[in-house]
Amino acid sequence: MINQGSFNRLTTLLKDNHHVLIPDLQRDYCWGDVIPEGQKSSLAYSFTEELIKLCKSTESQESLEVSYGIIYTYEYPETFYYLCDGQQRLTTLYLIIGVLNTYLHDPKLSSLLMLTNRQPRLKYEIRNSTDYFIKHLIKQFSDKNNESKLTDITKASWYRNEYEDDPSVKSIVAAIKDIHALIKKEDIQAIADFICNKIGFVYVNLKGNENLENHTYSKIREYGEKMYEIVNTSGDPMEANEHIKSLLLSKVPDSDKEHWTEKWEIWQDFFWVYKSKDDESADEGFNEFLSWIKTLTGKNKEIENIEEVEKYFKALFLLFFLQPKLSTLREFRIVDLIDSLHKKSPSKLVTILPALSYLKNTNSVTFHASKYVADLDSVDINTLYRFLRFFSNISQYTEASSFAALLDGKLNQGDDITKILNYSRTFTSILNDEESFKLKLYKQADENRRKELENLFWKAEDHEYMNGKIESFFKWMKIDLLGEQIKEFDSNRFVTFYETFLSIVDDANMDKTRMNLLAICNDWWKFRDGESWGTIRYYLGKKSDTKYWQKMINNPEFSILVKKSLKGQLDETFLNESIMKNDNVEHQKTYRKLKADASNHWQWNNNYRFFIKDNILYIPNGVQAKGNTAVIKL
Repeated sequence: MINQGSFNRLTTLLKDNHHVLIPDLQRDYCWGDVIPEGQKSSLAYSFTEELIKLCKSTESQESLEVSYGIIYTYEYPETFYYLCDGQQRLTTLYLIIGVLNTYLHDPKLSSLLMLTNRQPRLKYEIRNSTDYFIKHLIKQFSDKNNESKLTDITKASWYRNEYEDDPSVKSIVAAIKDIHALIKKEDIQAIADFICNKIGFVYVNLKGNENLENHTYSKIREYGEKMYEIVNTSGDPMEANEHIKSLLLSKVPDSDKEHWTEKWEIWQDFFWVYKSKDDESADEGFNEFLSWIKTLTGKNKEIENIEEVEKYFKALFLLFFLQPKLSTLREFRIVDLIDSLHKKSPSKLVTILPALSYLKNTNSVTFHASKYVADLDSVDINTLYRFLRFFSNISQYTEASSFAALLDGKLNQGDDITKILNYSRTFTSILNDEESFKLKLYKQADENRRKELENLFWKAEDHEYMNGKIESFFKWMKIDLLGEQIKEFDSNRFVTFYETFLSIVDDANMDKTRMNLLAICNDWWKFRDGESWGTIRYYLGKKSDTKYWQKMINNPEFSILVKKSLKGQLDETFLNESIMKNDNVEHQKTYRKLKADASNHWQWNNNYRFFIKDNILYIPNGVQAKGNTAVIKL
């Protein structure tokens, strides 16, 4: 007898005269040809691979039972089970049993595949072609010496041309090929014993939840269809989080299953609340979160247990509830965690993954009365802010989030970010000379001095032209980042250089800055920007072109500009001398014409590009536009 609402072994579900029917309201079988994003293999392959791993890991645990989640049915008449949910999982198991039986011809396996009249236990009502195909397939699974035919079912003599138009058949064929590729290398008998003796589902008969005993088939079907719409969402294949849930719940004792199922639903609700407006459900965010856990625990490593998920969920939960406090604590750029979850970009992960590692053992979140509670007062908010600020800043110029896994056990909640200096060899990809220098300054300073330095550096880092890197300032100040000058750091001098930099890139001075850089630069190749009319085109940079100026600021010419401005030496004499050092006479003439006339043309030819051809200076309105082009004879 099948037990309603509880775990039943597969051999209890597929026995005697129990029919399993895929009603025509169901979608096609698809696990054979669906390959999840970021994976190389189909869902059927991954499912089989996980089953084999479970078989090996539970071999010595005779009493263990492994649940593959919940299957929903409505039953009419008795022993005819119409699947509302669970088709993909159950069909894939059915195919695995068929492949095993091709090798073993075991009566136990055969009884799972067929009724006593040797008809398939699994029946598809979606279309007749699928049902015909299943009948022939079961016969092939039962006949001897058919192992070699599993590599390509389409070459079987019974395979019809019409099957090529049946998506379920095509997916089943692909799934069998993947299943066979995995199983033929394993202990086939051990896998068969595992399926027959240990695995099953939590069975829910939807008819059993309502008083439908005296209703007609049409009424029961109508009810079943409504429940199908509720149980299923968009018709997509089983979501990654549901697949992982099934595997992880199978590893917990039966006495704990209800407890962890409740928590899993709470996690799903969390991702529903914080889902992006572009996401149709909570699955996108939850799937992304679970992929983060895999990254943090080791590249492509599977999540080992459900406790691991909760550990990282608590960290994320705490971060989300701290976000408002973090956003207003200080006036500098800090990661927006909700935005990070929505955008799923590699640069965002540079911040959020280390943060999850940092807080994964938090005691500031507890589970009580069916809900999670965050004790925000127990968090050292300043220390956490500094940790997040560090990674938020470097995320501006790196997408290497893989180093987050290296943080494991090195920095934990409450540890100051300067502790990362103890592991400088481990984090060479992020602890460059500049970052190490700043952390050393912070480490040796008292609290007031540290805040002073942070305010100076963070303000400069947040300037759009700095993009988080302020090594240029230290070079202009002639500081040896690897030397012993840390104690002598002059904050006032840093401020002077920063203010000089701001004046150079100020709106009112940008035209002058462009011309000054052109004068100082002996080689105009640095300004090259493709070609126009068969000759080199030069670009002096729009103010809004942050990437251009980020690159330009690191050039020696910009350093000269800063130092000469600081000393009051950036006068006409210096600029005239600089342009005269340019041994290209055409460049000298061009500079003078640009300085005298170009500012009148930038107002409408505002792309700051020019080129020289046949002793004429052209300032085009657009990259290669001939119309509205200023023509100035040199």
